[in-house]
Amino acid sequence: MLVEFSVANFRSVKDKITLSMLADGEGFSLLKTAVIYGANASGKSNVLKAINFMLGMLRNRVDVNGFPISINQSSDELHYDCFRLSEETEKAPTHIEVIFCIENDLYRYGFEYDRNTVYKEWLYSGSPENDEETELFNRINEEVKINEESFTEGINLNANLLPNTLFLWKCDQNKGKTANLILKEFAKNINWFDGMKYRKKGNVEYRKKDIDNKVIKILTHLDTDIESISVKENKMEDLGGIINAAINLISNHENISVITTHTKFNSDGQKNGKVSFDLYEEESLGTQKLFHILYPILDALENGNLLLIDEFEASLHPHIVDYLIRLFKDPKINNKNAQLIFATHDTSLLNSGLFDRPEIWITEKDRFGATDLIALLEYKKEEGEDVKKNYHWGKYGGIPNITLNPHDIRGN
Repeated sequence: MLVEFSVANFRSVKDKITLSMLADGEGFSLLKTAVIYGANASGKSNVLKAINFMLGMLRNRVDVNGFPISINQSSDELHYDCFRLSEETEKAPTHIEVIFCIENDLYRYGFEYDRNTVYKEWLYSGSPENDEETELFNRINEEVKINEESFTEGINLNANLLPNTLFLWKCDQNKGKTANLILKEFAKNINWFDGMKYRKKGNVEYRKKDIDNKVIKILTHLDTDIESISVKENKMEDLGGIINAAINLISNHENISVITTHTKFNSDGQKNGKVSFDLYEEESLGTQKLFHILYPILDALENGNLLLIDEFEASLHPHIVDYLIRLFKDPKINNKNAQLIFATHDTSLLNSGLFDRPEIWITEKDRFGATDLIALLEYKKEEGEDVKKNYHWGKYGGIPNITLNPHDIRGN
């Protein structure tokens, strides 16, 4: 489970920001959900993209505009997307650090890099019960200091370490137990859903018979008038990873066909047969998105994964968004401790009783164009607090500064 994530010098993020999933109060308890609000272009998406990028780095498979980028040799470039509105950062390293929990162990892992070089990399282990940490390794450029008692898998592996590769990769390639655990139990259990570009994904990686059945069951009970759904995977000729990716990018190729079934009625209002609809040609955008978003949601709940969703509310009714979030809140449904972090503009959720104060975050851009991430906890709670009203009034920031009067649009 994710405990904390920090990033600096990434896209609109200049100075270090931190998102915490720690619950407020005594003891070690992690949140199941977190929501990020903010004005357009304030950096909500970039916070989620930073987590997703970290995931890609750990997997050595970073998605860049639909194309997977991997590091295989010393001449390969890392995907470097720094804050470009400052001379201080345009050539400075990006900083990423994550704290996560696997079973009863805590790990703190991070790295600093630019287009060609990993300058720093570190890994610590600890326990949720205290603040003590054990350094497992600490890298500066190509020199790696190894804890030979606690991280034996890293001994003698720093020789010939390429400057553009992570030491964690090398440990994993050498069948290191801890490195393998981190990549298998943490990095593989994070998924990303873009609420505006979901059709390009196609859900094939999530599709299983039991999840198919649950998707159909939910869709047919959310007032869509759909009675049944049939899903067929379209096999694309394998022309190679890059070529297939290019075809998908250019044509928005769907790798599944989805047919929905509705009831037909006669002039007396009696049922009189069935009518088939093509999901992508004849159903609403909301129904299409609901079909696509249910797969990663159910997959996360089934496997205890972390799910990142950008533009959650786009094309979906607020009541449906509320329903989907509550799946993560219900301990009987979310019995494997899945987590959901999402960005939205839907302020109706703020007064729905869904979120405690530690779960609410707000992005705000300063006058230099840099994103700050603010926890609602930073504001003192008032008696009778109306979070939605306070947010709309600008008490927490994160709302657009609209300076043009509509009547002035017609002027010169």
